[in-house]
Amino acid sequence: TPSATATPSATASATASGSTTSAPTPSNSATPLPPSFDPLPPPPPLELLGIPMHLQRTLPSRRAWFGAVAPADVQFVVITDGAYHATRVPDLLNGWMRWLPNRTQVAIVSNVDDPAIPTVFSPNSCCGYDPAQRKWLNAVRHVRDAAPAHVKWVWVLDDDAFLVVPAALRLLSTLDPDTPAYYGELCPPHKSFAGICGGASWVAPRFVVDNVANYLETLPWPPSWDETVSDRILSLAFSKINVPFYNSPQFCSQPPEFYPTNPIGIAARPGGLRDTVSYHYIRDGAARAMYYALAGAYGPDADAVADYVAAGAPPGV
Repeated sequence: TPSATATPSATASATASGSTTSAPTPSNSATPLPPSFDPLPPPPPLELLGIPMHLQRTLPSRRAWFGAVAPADVQFVVITDGAYHATRVPDLLNGWMRWLPNRTQVAIVSNVDDPAIPTVFSPNSCCGYDPAQRKWLNAVRHVRDAAPAHVKWVWVLDDDAFLVVPAALRLLSTLDPDTPAYYGELCPPHKSFAGICGGASWVAPRFVVDNVANYLETLPWPPSWDETVSDRILSLAFSKINVPFYNSPQFCSQPPEFYPTNPIGIAARPGGLRDTVSYHYIRDGAARAMYYALAGAYGPDADAVADYVAAGAPPGV
């Protein structure tokens, strides 16, 4: 099984040895030091380290079939906040989670421990923007340490995102869980930083997420960046362990009404919204209506989801 090993970058250093009182060597007889001992330029600030171009790829439309993926094969991770336990969390339960056979596949990570939901408690995540970024670190730690061993995939999304579960599972059925990769939407560069659009949701093989957790534990937290800290730090982590980023129009970082009405949205999705797996910035209270609208096309429950996913297999499979 391939593995993505977290290897934080190191800076070369030279150690001087010998007596400090020795006479200096005449310049006309000095022996040049090997190139590896030349002074290195200072590393750029972390916020300027985007996804390297050689790791930026486009998910091809024609793909192999790796077998129908069931909800039990996926650990779904939702990032929320105690302020939204009475609003967005019910939207999740009455929205896209209706397609799941039960809620055991979903970890709802919050800065507030709420047994009634229940949540996965994220320590040191309250209060303010910077501390809240620890939720992503604690979320991938939770996956690494607590997700069932049989889980092949990890799907991470915000609490105001909507996951089209039937389309998401069919997509995963065409991807190899043993190949290191990140699947989602890549954002246009922001202040020279090309990174992920995490709000559109993203998915990766479970072993990759385990190694992301290992890498993040080597960094000071939270980093001092001006915005989109979680997207930037995750972009850095995936890049540092050499994981390719596959951009796909099936991941939408805006709500569905944005794409057919906004010129930017129309240009971003010229082929329409067919097979979309996720949307972002869903208004509070709108998730239930979205579920009922999409259930007419995909079916209303886990059995219908299984039928839809299986129907994506090539003939004869």
